[in-house]
Amino acid sequence: MRLSTVAVSRRTFGAGMAAVSAAATGLLAACGVRESTARSRRSTRVTYLTSFGDLGRECYVHVARAKGFFAAQDLEVTVEPGAGTGPNLQALLSGQAQFATLDLAGAIVARGEGVTGFVAIAAIHQLPLAAMMAVDPAITHPLDLRGRSVGLLAGAVTELLFPPWAEQAGLDPRQVEQVPLSAAELVGALVSGRVDAIGQYLVGRPLVEAATGRPVTSFPFGDYLHDLYGNGLFTTTDLARRDPDLCRRFRDGLLAGLSYAVAHPGEAAEILHRVNPAADPEVAAEELRLLAPYVSDGPTNPVGSLELARLARGAALLQSIGAVPDWVEPAELAAADLLPVGGAA
Repeated sequence: MRLSTVAVSRRTFGAGMAAVSAAATGLLAACGVRESTARSRRSTRVTYLTSFGDLGRECYVHVARAKGFFAAQDLEVTVEPGAGTGPNLQALLSGQAQFATLDLAGAIVARGEGVTGFVAIAAIHQLPLAAMMAVDPAITHPLDLRGRSVGLLAGAVTELLFPPWAEQAGLDPRQVEQVPLSAAELVGALVSGRVDAIGQYLVGRPLVEAATGRPVTSFPFGDYLHDLYGNGLFTTTDLARRDPDLCRRFRDGLLAGLSYAVAHPGEAAEILHRVNPAADPEVAAEELRLLAPYVSDGPTNPVGSLELARLARGAALLQSIGAVPDWVEPAELAAADLLPVGGAA
């Protein structure tokens, strides 16, 4: 299969936006009810880690703060820029944050390697966003990376899943030079030609194109690694057991922000720009438009939906290709009683 552009498989942009708009109505209404009935409760302060940096794809948390969705849940939220699945998981387990966004495939791998103490309470992306990106017009298929170099963010899902993705695409990962890079180096390495491709989120294409000034060819991991989610919202197992109400309140506030952000990308991008003046609002808005179809998988999978059965299929897939050494029970990965309604089937 020859890939040259980002494709949203098994769905259309219009269907995704319709589902997001419907979900947004329900989530925002729920926040309004809680705001009018729970004012006797003191506000709770929590810290949240974005998945990676403070980019357009992450700005829904700022939207939730600016639009009062967290306030409606009696929450004061401190937002810290994340650094990828591995570092975020370490920070969460060490108590530096109460909530964090992690890639669900990366979480499965970590759990399979024996890391415990964390659970998912919602999905952020219904499909994986991880991809390899290149600007060299000679690279039009994953096999064209043979003998080339790829930049991968240490600890991120692109690093975790690159070998199994390459193998499923027919590419021997040992024939590719894998260059570990920091977040600050990633795009610059592609611009300078230090590497021939980088691991990146699909919605990061506008940022990469703006930096390189060239069209980007993307190879989505989801084209070869099926039944995997993208990012999920995580907390610690201890907090999920000790204070499930807090977890539900944060989940609902964040998902309301997510729904609003993808339904109003221009406004959401301006909110991000006010928080982070270095963020380009046009690029951020385009990231959110690209994100919209990945937030909802149609009416049967609303915003935040996370199914244990699909987690099991994803775990089985990762085990079958050797990314997970031992079987991972879905109940160990997600708190079924804290998932959004309809998401625990």
